[in-house]
Amino acid sequence: MEKRKLEKYNKNNIYFSTQFKTYSIDIDFERPDIAQNKMLELTAEVGDECPVGKAFGNLGVGEGIVWTHYNDDGRREIFKTKDDRHSKSKVKTLKPVDSVKEQSKIDFANYACSSMRLNQMWQETFGIENEKMQPTIKEMGTFLKLVIGDVMKEEMDILAEKGLEPKEVNSYISKISRDWFKAELDKSVGL
Repeated sequence: MEKRKLEKYNKNNIYFSTQFKTYSIDIDFERPDIAQNKMLELTAEVGDECPVGKAFGNLGVGEGIVWTHYNDDGRREIFKTKDDRHSKSKVKTLKPVDSVKEQSKIDFANYACSSMRLNQMWQETFGIENEKMQPTIKEMGTFLKLVIGDVMKEEMDILAEKGLEPKEVNSYISKISRDWFKAELDKSVGL
């Protein structure tokens, strides 16, 4: 917006967020935990000294950061992060992420979800030549249960060696298995 228009609005106490310090980070919404520590750091910075308040000469605790994301289809999604100084609200607070442990979970799930294991559980669900039944999305739950059960039966020693619990890796195993299942289902119908 040109300077003259900004001055006109500002004289009427109308300000635009872009007139103040803004923050930008990349968030993979499939893995938001990767960006979580950076969001915590920036939220604490705003909590210590709000850029908007500072611009008006009011130093003090900031109210958090409002994040805006635009999807590929143009839809806008907004969320807010606050630090623990605003604990009166019933808002979930961000917790620091142990990135080493998160990577360990991902590495274990990638190791455990080998194509050999996934093929074996597919065959157990549908048969070697689909003689048990035609592959269908309705059987995904059966398939996932078989995969997780097999991983827990065969890989508990490695899980314990990494200091992980089954509940910590089940969602990662499920995601990899679910994606693989959908791709196989697509192949089975010629997509």
